[in-house]
Amino acid sequence: MIWYGESRIGKTTTAQYMVAKILEAHDANDPFAFRAAYCEVGTIPAWSGNEMKKGIKTLYFAAFRSNLDEGVYRRDPPEAVAALLVHELQKRNIQMIFLDEAGGLSIDAIQGMILVRDTALSLHWPLTLVLIGMDDLPVKVNSKSQIKGRISEWCYFVEYGFDDTWNLLTELHPHFAGLDKDNEEHREQVEFLRTTYGGFPGLLISFIVRMEYRLQDHKNLIDLRFLRAVHLLTARDMQRSVEHSLTHFKGMTLNKASKRAATIARVDPEEGSNNAAHQTLPKKATKRKTAYGYG
Repeated sequence: MIWYGESRIGKTTTAQYMVAKILEAHDANDPFAFRAAYCEVGTIPAWSGNEMKKGIKTLYFAAFRSNLDEGVYRRDPPEAVAALLVHELQKRNIQMIFLDEAGGLSIDAIQGMILVRDTALSLHWPLTLVLIGMDDLPVKVNSKSQIKGRISEWCYFVEYGFDDTWNLLTELHPHFAGLDKDNEEHREQVEFLRTTYGGFPGLLISFIVRMEYRLQDHKNLIDLRFLRAVHLLTARDMQRSVEHSLTHFKGMTLNKASKRAATIARVDPEEGSNNAAHQTLPKKATKRKTAYGYG
């Protein structure tokens, strides 16, 4: 199975959530229950040698969080190593493995993982591998018929619309759970976050973490002005950092660099200065931010 989509679109969050729920529901006495595993894999470059075995070795670590015996890895052929891995999966009742950042795997490394999956089927063990990635992953897996023909399902992740963003925010924080869709200002809050972060769940989750930190010293009601301030306190510093990098190390003109930096940092030039963002929050929150190097 292939999960594909842009960075921060929610692939990793969804995979980790699914693994947590599968493990939570596991019951050793239930014949239909099984375990799952998640791992962010490293890069296995093409033409680096022994890529099939490296792919199997990576899959072993992803499933058990321990290294494959080096003697077995060097001595045994890929088929034997694959069979060993499947037997270990059976012992632990693992039937699903999520492999994040799979776009960094070479086609032969993926072929090694497919060998494990085929070996599992021959041993009557239901094993699903979920390759999660972006960039050229779809093109890569379709370039080899032995892999293309074994992909049973595809999932393309897209950005959230207004309703999905509303539902996600409701699950993420009690403030949003208490909003009313018939209230115009409440709708503006959600729409601001959706348009600012492009409906990307990963970015929305990061915002909620920052907002929760700001709420430690914010005693007033959470409104649209407060949400803008939370965004700008981080985004303005990112904007200035990118602008400085573009002008001093890329030789870009200040005017062009400013526009490029504003786009990257998701800052509207009309939003005002970083000082304005600081003024929206209580003085105590401003001092705390400065103490941590954000001011």
